Amino acid sequence: MKKLNYSMLLLIMELETEIQLEETTGEIHHPTPVACTNFSQDPPRPVVGSTMYQEMAGYMPSRGDFSYEHDDFAELDIKELAFEDDEPLWNDLQMAVLDIYQSRLKERCRRKWLIKEYGLLNMKRNLEDTKRYAILGSGFLDTMKPLMHLFTPHKLYKFMEGLLWEYKAKQRIQLLQECRSAGITRSHSISTYLRLKRKQEENKRRNRRTALDEVLSRIKDEGSCHNLIRKQVLKDGPLEGGPGRRPAPPLNIATMLGFDKLTSKERDLCSSLRIIPSSFLQYKSTLINEYRKLGSLRLANARSVIKIDVNKTRKIYDLLLEEGLISKS
Repeated sequence: MKKLNYSMLLLIMELETEIQLEETTGEIHHPTPVACTNFSQDPPRPVVGSTMYQEMAGYMPSRGDFSYEHDDFAELDIKELAFEDDEPLWNDLQMAVLDIYQSRLKERCRRKWLIKEYGLLNMKRNLEDTKRYAILGSGFLDTMKPLMHLFTPHKLYKFMEGLLWEYKAKQRIQLLQECRSAGITRSHSISTYLRLKRKQEENKRRNRRTALDEVLSRIKDEGSCHNLIRKQVLKDGPLEGGPGRRPAPPLNIATMLGFDKLTSKERDLCSSLRIIPSSFLQYKSTLINEYRKLGSLRLANARSVIKIDVNKTRKIYDLLLEEGLISKS
């Protein structure tokens, strides 16, 4: 039985891997130093113990290599290999193990090549990329990482720049459309429009904060608070989407279950609020029971009892007050 020297075996495998990679790609991927790339010309040399040094995952600047390799224990699987002259089947099995080890070496070299070509160790460049493409979303760069296996560095960065400029072009088009809809026909007027728009938005926010503080100061007085909110709504005008929006037509409840149990006022209210009679009777019964339990019923209590639109709750509450079925005190 003949045994090959372990160090010689590793050297042979590495040389074969280099030759095969050179034949397939035209480049020698190993043992070229990792940091010598187009995107990272100067090997980063952080101070030992610094934050950047710790973030570089065992990278050794002086050697241009890592203290821990990918698949670091791959060599353990071949250290006991032995070839025998009279055992061809056994030798074939050992060669299969070597082929597997060689494929693991290729993957290790491929990962180093990606790190080298894309300058992934250059933390400064990575931070610059993060800032540059931040407007495309926080996860944009992570989305682009799988494309490193398909594109060369220059092609990938061209693609990313294209996406960035596409986004900026869309933003510019939207701005021009907005300005045109506002009646602006000169490009030099856009800056004035944007400045006035920002000022208008700041005034609106300031007025809302002032109105909110005033409402909070009157929160204990329900009537005063309600009147203040109503005045504020009328001053601000209808809600967005209000102009041109037609109110919903009255609901036809004549054939619905429970219609005959309603009074004429209750029928009109259900029709205008588009509430089916059975639901209205349930709300009515709930509010009356709550009134009998508490001895009085305020609007705030009514809104906490029946979970529907607050405007509908108020109209039902006002109707029951008018009919004398409940009382505030």
